Amino acid sequence: KVFHSEHMNYYKTLPDLKPLKIIAHGDTALGGGDYVAFPVVYYYELPDGALRGYVEDVVFDNSEKTVTEPQVAAMIKKHRIRQAHFEQNQGGEGYAEDVRLLVKEDKSYKEPLNITYDWALTTKRKDQRIWDNAEDIRQLYYKVPECRDVQYRKFMQNLFSFSMGKGKKRKDDAADALAGLVEFERNGSGVTTATIISSPI
Repeated sequence: KVFHSEHMNYYKTLPDLKPLKIIAHGDTALGGGDYVAFPVVYYYELPDGALRGYVEDVVFDNSEKTVTEPQVAAMIKKHRIRQAHFEQNQGGEGYAEDVRLLVKEDKSYKEPLNITYDWALTTKRKDQRIWDNAEDIRQLYYKVPECRDVQYRKFMQNLFSFSMGKGKKRKDDAADALAGLVEFERNGSGVTTATIISSPI
């Protein structure tokens, strides 16, 4: 196991500060056992200049995309996310675009939204990325158990179940989504070389 509950940071409520940014990263799936993992992280600049991220919400669902895409779009609107990144598996080429269109369909929602995407990594490269970013994942703050909803609880269980290497029932969805998110933040939260499929709406 790579992640253990006693080595993580926890919180009950967000800091009473204006977040520096709110970003999300989606590890997409089309159902059939794999989970869509879409963590939403609030980043705050602390008085000493350090940056701290709080995993405030997640979509974690293994339903078909007709179920998960509206959930992800609703999450973007709920948290007024302006920058999100997606990794798309084979067959999921249109997932990020579908989400963007669902958000854009809501004429009452005026926030600008920038979505970028690229293609999912191989199992070996996923493991390496998770390993390389494990300490940054541990540095994030997660909700205490009593403040988690059902999907958040499943997300944390999946994270703590992850182990390196190939397996019949790999549980890498949560860990991979968090690794992608911390890389997305480190790379400028949207200022990447990935394909941009949306401009401010």
